Amino acid sequence: MGYGNYHESIESARDAMRSTRAVDAGMFARASGGPEGGKQGIHPMLDIRRPNGKQVVASEQHPFPTPIAMFMDVTSSRGPDSLALYQAVPALLGSLRSLDLVSSPQIAWIGVGDAKSDVAGLQFSPFESDARIDQWLKELWLEGGGGGTGEESYELAAYAAGHCVDYCTEAQGRKGYAFIFGDEAPYPAVSAYETRTVLGLDLQEDVPTEQAFERLRRLFHVFLIQPRATAEERKQAIDSEMKRRLEAEGGQFREVDIRFTMRWDNLDLRAYEYWDLDLHA
Repeated sequence: MGYGNYHESIESARDAMRSTRAVDAGMFARASGGPEGGKQGIHPMLDIRRPNGKQVVASEQHPFPTPIAMFMDVTSSRGPDSLALYQAVPALLGSLRSLDLVSSPQIAWIGVGDAKSDVAGLQFSPFESDARIDQWLKELWLEGGGGGTGEESYELAAYAAGHCVDYCTEAQGRKGYAFIFGDEAPYPAVSAYETRTVLGLDLQEDVPTEQAFERLRRLFHVFLIQPRATAEERKQAIDSEMKRRLEAEGGQFREVDIRFTMRWDNLDLRAYEYWDLDLHA
């Protein structure tokens, strides 16, 4: 992690494979989109619970790196943004290098889903300096889920970025950069259950979302990039998630007279011993 140079490794790969990023982009789109032949799980290197998952950003080659964390919504509403970002990576890193804006930029991709309803609530790539930046972005699973509540697991992603990475920059008094691409709100608290199951951290009590983002701001200059969406686009995103979940359980979404949908936001099975929910018509 953290070694190499992006543009040098890209040129070497092109010479060896005689490929272009336009072709790579097509491969990326096919690999990530749709149920037929698409990804159906988290790549092992994007699972933050992997061995040695606490990342060390600095390396011998880049002792003073600038970590750049890209938080990307991979639910049904914003998943296609990943391809647009993939196409922009060479220009971004080329500008940083030519203008000498930051030292040794290293990019990590953080795929944000909904940990309360999705299989992949969070994906977190290593911070990289070379062509592996492209590799891990192409390995993101665009699950296309989301709970349809107007909230997604940005607070869990912020907590992971603040507690699962060894930042030499904090000791040096320097900050990285975090760009959050999203169109939903975070949940009001970081779930202790989700930190255990998704992050592999032993957190005993829920943490207010504000604390997770305060820690993130100590480590990064944080920017929120919020795409504008019409009410109809938001409704379509919610409906598509409800349709996916209903049909996965054998239900019928279309051509029905009445359809009731119920969901809740707690995957802690211990809670089910104490309460139940029903729908009545």
